[in-house]
Amino acid sequence: MYSLPRTALIAAPVALLVVLLTALASSSNDSNPVAAPAVASASSPTGAIATDQNLKVALIGDSANGANFQAVLNLVQSEGADIVMNQGDFDYANDADGWFATINSVLGPTFPYVGSVGNHDIATWPEGCGDTDGCYAAFFKQRMAATGITPDDPNLNDQMYAADFHGLGMFFVGETSSQTGDCPANPSGYACYLRTRLQTDRHIWRICSWHKNQQAMQIGGKTDEMGWGVYDACTDLSAIIATGHEHSYERTLTMTDPQTQTVDLQQHPLSGGVPSNPNSLRVKPGSSFVAVSGLGGNDMRPQLRCLPATYPYGCNHEWANIYTTNQTGGPFKFGALFIEFYVDGDPYKAHAYFKTTTGEVIDSFDIRADFTDTDGDGIQDGIDNCAAVPNPNQVAPSWRLATDDADCDGFPDGVAASGKAPEPYIGTDPAKSCASTGTANDEPTPDAMPPDFNDDRVINGQDTGKYGGPGGAFNNTVAEGPFNGIPGVRFDFSGDGAINGQDTGKFSAYYNKSCASQVMLSEVAWIQPSAEGITRSLTVADYRCDMDDTREVRALGP
Repeated sequence: MYSLPRTALIAAPVALLVVLLTALASSSNDSNPVAAPAVASASSPTGAIATDQNLKVALIGDSANGANFQAVLNLVQSEGADIVMNQGDFDYANDADGWFATINSVLGPTFPYVGSVGNHDIATWPEGCGDTDGCYAAFFKQRMAATGITPDDPNLNDQMYAADFHGLGMFFVGETSSQTGDCPANPSGYACYLRTRLQTDRHIWRICSWHKNQQAMQIGGKTDEMGWGVYDACTDLSAIIATGHEHSYERTLTMTDPQTQTVDLQQHPLSGGVPSNPNSLRVKPGSSFVAVSGLGGNDMRPQLRCLPATYPYGCNHEWANIYTTNQTGGPFKFGALFIEFYVDGDPYKAHAYFKTTTGEVIDSFDIRADFTDTDGDGIQDGIDNCAAVPNPNQVAPSWRLATDDADCDGFPDGVAASGKAPEPYIGTDPAKSCASTGTANDEPTPDAMPPDFNDDRVINGQDTGKYGGPGGAFNNTVAEGPFNGIPGVRFDFSGDGAINGQDTGKFSAYYNKSCASQVMLSEVAWIQPSAEGITRSLTVADYRCDMDDTREVRALGP
């Protein structure tokens, strides 16, 4: 699956770099990983965002606008749902005002109701569609405004938007085939949109919603229409996947790769060759599940794939529950998937069930959010580009990051990479990017950052000077150390056993920069000295544009 690249920026390797970069680290970096971090509200600038306790969402799709849909709405009301997420194909008649009138007649005009556009809605989805019966996007915008939901972009015509509802992160994309495909092939497509939003999202619980399917992610007659990019994005970045389109209900076990239908065998160990615990799921970076809830009122279709029609079904045993006319014996049944979050006083626990309008509970399962956030910035460790350093906006330092670099100091934590030795070899702390104080040599070893030999938070001549002078390390081997009381490996940044220009050359990206403690909040991410030595704030936008660290934003040569 595609992995979003780290957002590191590379400083120009000049002899003297005049920007003083604030750090991300703080003394809290010394703390141990927290399995269940403290939760915050959506308005808090950092920390994991929890839902309200017992927040219940109803997921439906393919509803039409008749008696069956009204029965599903009555079920939503009787089950005490707080919001409906509709996965598209609203009324099959392009009658937006009539369809919303039905919703209002059952749930009332201020009941929260959001949705993804389906293939039967597309002609009258955009605002300004010109239909005398109204345009769906306009009605959804009005509905969100009336119920206190604010989309990330007020323009819904591109079929992509995200919103918070009482601590639940909701991410919607459309059904246009030209917008499928993953990054970087389609940077303006649905998958890139989801990756961008989810990468910096701090909600414990997130739902990705769209209408169409891939053939393997439904059990009827649908073909590959959505592309794997959106499935991969939401699985990689720890979001539940909800779709419609196929007029049935089906739900997978936890999967690590939807494209190959690979079941997460840590969550579902094999028993007799079949994954176990089908009703106990987890969501974490790289693991999620897919639910198709397409019994909103239109009709019901048969199971054509992954037969037999009884558990554990066929294919790769990825399906935990299937409900079609095969299972009903022919009669059409309708209903909704309900997910209740923050149950039993636990913000990381959810309970879900599919219930029909005739009162049958077809599926019942529990979900656990494995949300580990070592640095407390609200971004999960498996997603966070600096897992040991608080940076909720995911802006990285100006030096090039290693692929295995939790403290974001540019040196890998476990295995040599990009010509740099790992910190355990060098003898520095892989979980700490900066000294606790700015006073030189006042802290016990190991040092926090490889280039900062005297642990004063600034990389300058006081550090490079350790290589030279009487008894210095330069042009010697590691085995000839220690040098002035410092082990030879401490100088060997390249890890080749020789101490030379390959090691001192690695200072260029750090020289005259600081790792002074600052948690990045809001827009202000960095502090830079002016020509007079007075510090001023640099916004994230400034930082991203000042690629050569000259304190000017200008065109650079090739």
